[in-house]
Amino acid sequence: MAPGMKWAAKTDHLAIVLLPRHHRRHSRRGRALPARSRSALGWIIERYRVTTDKASGIVNDPNDWCDEHDDPTYIVDLIKKVTTVSVETMKIVDGLAGG
Repeated sequence: MAPGMKWAAKTDHLAIVLLPRHHRRHSRRGRALPARSRSALGWIIERYRVTTDKASGIVNDPNDWCDEHDDPTYIVDLIKKVTTVSVETMKIVDGLAGG
């Protein structure tokens, strides 16, 4: 589990396996992006983790938003969508490069 993420209860389990290797593959004018660039998946992992504001002590927990909107699988569904778009985009790019 990514740092800062937490389970709603000790009995909750989630495993995301077999992520396509395309999620980290990028190019700009034929060159690889710098290491500091984030993939869409990397952005989701960074933004959707539990954080606490040091000054106020306010906890920002994306899991709470999912619970409030009765959509406990929102983050997982978002990962699936972003991964699908990434893979399909790379298929299109590969097709353009070959033709």
